[in-house]
Amino acid sequence: MKNEKVKDAIRDYHESKAEAVQRFPMGKGEKTVSFNLAIYSRPGERRTSKRQQGTYDRYLPFAKNLSKAVAARLPALIPEEYRRRWGIETGYRVQGSVEAKTTSKNYALRLLYQMTSVFVYNVWQYANLLLSGAVKKTFEKPLIKLGSLAAHFEAFILGGLGPPRS
Repeated sequence: MKNEKVKDAIRDYHESKAEAVQRFPMGKGEKTVSFNLAIYSRPGERRTSKRQQGTYDRYLPFAKNLSKAVAARLPALIPEEYRRRWGIETGYRVQGSVEAKTTSKNYALRLLYQMTSVFVYNVWQYANLLLSGAVKKTFEKPLIKLGSLAAHFEAFILGGLGPPRS
């Protein structure tokens, strides 16, 4: 969400009064931090709704710790980098959906549950990668839902391999 200071920076950039990458302070007093604020034009295909016709919605502001020179050379790469980072953070959040819930104070048990959820998450990612290769699609988003894979694991754990084969 863009606060008023960021909106002011976007307006100045839009009116060609400011550089695309500028040193930007935020906070008050001892809690002030400074970073490089990079402002890039939003690609036209990403401006589809009527809401995104305003000045503030035409631009993507990014807080970066890169130098001004480096940030100025990377307008096409920075949004993609943020998209990847968002994917990593989302992965941690999604991983929680296969995590066993417990109130146990036993550290070993809690660690086992955590490691199991990491394992299931990695198996899910690998299964999606293999499936994408089999159907000759690029792996952009999961083809198998994590909940479905978790349900199969649960059925396997509770039911075992089934009746013995003769």
